[in-house]
Amino acid sequence: MGDVPAVEIDGMGFSYGSDRILDSVDLTICQGEFVGVVGPNGGGKTTLLKLILGLLTPDTGTITVLGRPAREASREVGYVPQQFAPDPRFPMTLGDVVLMGRLGMARGFGPFSRNDRGLMMQALETVGLADRASEPYADLSGGQRQRALIARAVVSESRLLVLDEPTVGLDPGIEREVLALLRHLNETMTIILVTHDLTFVTDSLETVLCVSNGSVVRHPTVALHDLTSDLLTDLLGGDVRAVRHDHRWTDAGGP
Repeated sequence: MGDVPAVEIDGMGFSYGSDRILDSVDLTICQGEFVGVVGPNGGGKTTLLKLILGLLTPDTGTITVLGRPAREASREVGYVPQQFAPDPRFPMTLGDVVLMGRLGMARGFGPFSRNDRGLMMQALETVGLADRASEPYADLSGGQRQRALIARAVVSESRLLVLDEPTVGLDPGIEREVLALLRHLNETMTIILVTHDLTFVTDSLETVLCVSNGSVVRHPTVALHDLTSDLLTDLLGGDVRAVRHDHRWTDAGGP
């Protein structure tokens, strides 16, 4: 997919006022990777995403995305939020939602072009919703809405896809369908996925970023199969007490 890293961070720090969120972060994500991001609430995951998306600027250090400053690369980065809930009374079709991803992509003003609409249908084909383009977005199921948001992100011909807990609130079966779609998309783009689902991370990904206490630590996911106290601290952002269960139950139902 290219020799230039998808994301390269060198000595980056960021604060909200006097509150230091990230400090001295060094990180490289290569093009073609599928990286999970985990960590405690308030640990800095959302801030890291906003820096990658170019919505925030580091206080110290540098961040480049696809070889350019993050803000300049933003049009090549697709973003899928946790949820998107427009007023159901607003007459918005599925196709309308996906076409939002083309806003700002064409020159000048005016209606969407034939090319925009062709790309919209291609994106819907990718996520398996091409036959529902004219249906009201409000009538879609939760899983279909999430696939629609993925289509909205990729219709801009993104090279990097960033997702913030896209399967929260979905049934397990629908969650598996969305994650299978992401694995398919990873064949042509880099993916960064914030999640609390360690089962998916350990079963499906090779790399996890643990974001907590101002740091971003990269681990191979094979390490999660043999959790240590240090790794648990990285994952959960503090000291934890582990209780080991070594007893086994016999066929008779007793210990």
